[in-house]
Amino acid sequence: MSNNNKQPQSGRAGLTAVSSSFENSRRRLAYVLLVGTVLLAACGRQSYRPEPISPQLVAQQSQDRNHNEPAFKAYLEQHRYQLPSWPLERFDLAALTLAASYFNPTLQLARSRIEVARAGELIAGQKPNPTLNFPDEPRDTADFYGLVIDFIFERKAKREARQARARA
Repeated sequence: MSNNNKQPQSGRAGLTAVSSSFENSRRRLAYVLLVGTVLLAACGRQSYRPEPISPQLVAQQSQDRNHNEPAFKAYLEQHRYQLPSWPLERFDLAALTLAASYFNPTLQLARSRIEVARAGELIAGQKPNPTLNFPDEPRDTADFYGLVIDFIFERKAKREARQARARA
């Protein structure tokens, strides 16, 4: 009779071992799914969207310019201008030239365009991210609907051509 009593207990122990194993595998699966979701979200695609320049904002910024601002002082020091005193009371030819180049809106626009071109070069050198699509039409005759992950494998020459176009 003692053997009969031991069998149900070992059966219960085996059942709890199976259920704890099942719980552990569910936790691992949930953890893997969570990590996978976070990694896919990290691959989210962001694209540059240019915004129009507001003429009113540019005009306000032009009126707010002052030759006593610290950024202008840093600009003068960056260009190795020897400051006799700060703020400048008298402008010599070198200080006037640097002030004209710092406060000129056309040159600021040119600097902005250079920054945009450099950003374009940087973006042209990046590898494309995989995309996640949910097609609204079947992709083949099997009437398959569902999530589609598109991996784009491009040749090195194509990326180099895109970089050369961006540099030009």
